[in-house]
Amino acid sequence: IMAVVKADGYGPGAVTVAKAAVAGGAGWLGPASVAEASALRAARLTVPILTWLHPSGIDAEAAAATRVDVAVGSMDELGTLLAQAASTMRVHLHVDTGMSRGGIRWSDAAEVAETARVLAAASGWEGVFTHFHSADSDPASVACQWERFRAVLELLPRRPPLIHAANSAGMAFLRRTHTAVRPGLLLYGVAPRPLSPAIAVKPAMELRARV
Repeated sequence: IMAVVKADGYGPGAVTVAKAAVAGGAGWLGPASVAEASALRAARLTVPILTWLHPSGIDAEAAAATRVDVAVGSMDELGTLLAQAASTMRVHLHVDTGMSRGGIRWSDAAEVAETARVLAAASGWEGVFTHFHSADSDPASVACQWERFRAVLELLPRRPPLIHAANSAGMAFLRRTHTAVRPGLLLYGVAPRPLSPAIAVKPAMELRARV
């Protein structure tokens, strides 16, 4: 379980949420950026951490210093990263199967294959993942994205330890080839519609105010 704690834990505090998630059994944390991950390390959280949104580039030095995994979404990005910290980086291959928020496009088989080849030759390839864009409102899209992701997995020279795609809503569509899930909203006791019949949750907090 990789607990997603981006954007300050969606509001109530990333450190607070992260500590509760780890105490509840989460083995990974998923902030958005290296800066967010560094704040978790400063709070003495020692579990593995993955960051996957890097619109301004990856701070390889900070990631290596704080033992943070990073996602790469292009061959150019990977090359730059390995040139800066080749021996210390732990990397996850980010595949875009329809979210269009970073990652190598699933249909660009040549770039996927070349990036995976370089990663396979490196020592720190930890995972490959994608993200379901509408699992809570369009179950058919999950099947489409999953088939695209499956096709990418077939291109890999070897499979890394972590294969993950499911956010909170996507957890209703688990496949055996998943080795990790990334709940966000579910951490707070809010069950997306596909999960509602299958799992009972209780809200973790409430907000009250005078009218």
